[in-house]
This record gives sequence, C-alpha cells and structure tokens, in this order.
Amino acid sequence: MELKGTRMENQSIYGKSIAIVILLSLFAIQVQAQGEGIPSGMPPLPLIVKGAVKIKGEDAPVGTVITAKIDDQLAGNINVKNAGQFAIAVTGQEGDEGKVVKFYINNIEADQTTIWESGKVEILNLSIGEEAIRDDTTESNGSSLWIYLILTLFIILVGYFVYKRKR
Repeated sequence: MELKGTRMENQSIYGKSIAIVILLSLFAIQVQAQGEGIPSGMPPLPLIVKGAVKIKGEDAPVGTVITAKIDDQLAGNINVKNAGQFAIAVTGQEGDEGKVVKFYINNIEADQTTIWESGKVEILNLSIGEEAIRDDTTESNGSSLWIYLILTLFIILVGYFVYKRKR
C-alpha cells in the first residue's frame, strides 16, 4: 500500500513540476511578446532577404556575388546558386535595428536597399542597371514566439517520457 501512496506522491510532484515549467515558459513567452527583446548574451536573429537578382535586365548568372552592408560593414555575403535568384542572411547587432542595409552585386551598389530588422524575412528584388519592382510581402518575425512554444512543449514531452520510463 505504501508503494502506491509513494507512487501517487511522485505523480503529484511530477504534475506540479510540469505546471511550474508551463508557467515559467508562458512568462518567458509573454516577456518576449512584450518586446523585451532577445535575452542578453544571445545574438539577434538575422534579417533574411530573398528574391530575384538582375544585371541590366537579365537574370544574374550562377556565381554572382551579392554582399550586404550595414554602415559600410560587411553583414552578409553569398554567391548566386540559381540564376536570377538569391537568399541572404544579413547579420546585425542590437544597435543595428532600423538601419539601412545596402546591397552590392559583384561589388556594384544595387538600386535597392532595405531596413535591418532582426528575424524578419523580406522579399526584395535586386538589380543594377535597371530598376526592379519591390515586393513588400514579408513573413512576420513572430516565428520566434513559436520557437519558444515548441521548445517548451518538447521539454515537457521529454520529461514525461523520462518519468514514464523510470517507472
């Protein structure tokens, strides 16, 4: 009988532990949602920029170098892998939020720029020698909130299965 009582007590403690983890996770999500930003010590998420890239109206060939700079400092660099298409991660610091990002195609400044925002995904068509049409379709950086939620659920599930396995 005592063995069952101990088992019930363990289940009660485990249930309370899960509740505490959930509450702490929800608090962390709330702090993130209120704009407290990234915890100190963690680098900001990069800005992801993708789209078409043209040189004098033609698709940029494979191997074309695209560079991103913030305040004339290198913030990203890629080689085009599919003719006419690119995707670049533009890294920045906390103080770079809202600053202009300039793009260079084979070391020639592109006609387009954007504003650096941590975690944002932006579609931007780049060109030199001819104006490109900017597509302002963006994917929200709300994905970081989902990362916290998924991570929390994962931790809870792992804890549950570890507990079940020990029984």
